[in-house]
Amino acid sequence: MARRRLLLAALLVALMPTSAFADDNDDDDSYPFQLALFDPVQIAPSEQSVGGVRLSIFYSLNQDVTGLDLLLVGLNRTDGDNVGVSFAFLGVNWVEGKKKGVQYSSLFNVAQNGFYGVQFSLFLNYGSGDSAGIQFASTANVGRRMSGVQVSLLNVADEFTGLQVGFVNIVRQMKGVQIGLFNIITEGVLPFMLIANAMF
Repeated sequence: MARRRLLLAALLVALMPTSAFADDNDDDDSYPFQLALFDPVQIAPSEQSVGGVRLSIFYSLNQDVTGLDLLLVGLNRTDGDNVGVSFAFLGVNWVEGKKKGVQYSSLFNVAQNGFYGVQFSLFLNYGSGDSAGIQFASTANVGRRMSGVQVSLLNVADEFTGLQVGFVNIVRQMKGVQIGLFNIITEGVLPFMLIANAMF
């Protein structure tokens, strides 16, 4: 009986927002744990942040997420920034702000305001804004201003610094190397090359 009470007390403490333990001057209202069937059927409301673990069955929505972000089937959405590891077994990781860390998805990953780290997807990775790291997808990688490595059948970026490896590689401005069947640097000395292209 004492173990049950202790377990219940620990569970209640874990579900409380971290602001319950903070000073009155602290603005952090993040929850250490989020369990979501779909928004709004979730522990932490969508306007709140999660700092710890977010477990989602079908769909979750929170302001910022820091820590481990797991999705079974559906969509994991973060309206602000997401820092840590995001793993969607059969679904989509969608971050409106910046993603820092790792995104893995069986479908696709989106970082609307850029990413710093690794995006791995079976279909599509998208990083808008300033991004740095590695994008690996079987179908396509899309970046706006990116430094790092893109590996996929199709790699597309506006400004790219680093290495692109794919069947088709397309950039407007490049400082680096493209390896693939079709390589396009629209503002390059050689705008189109087979097998490899480079611009420094």
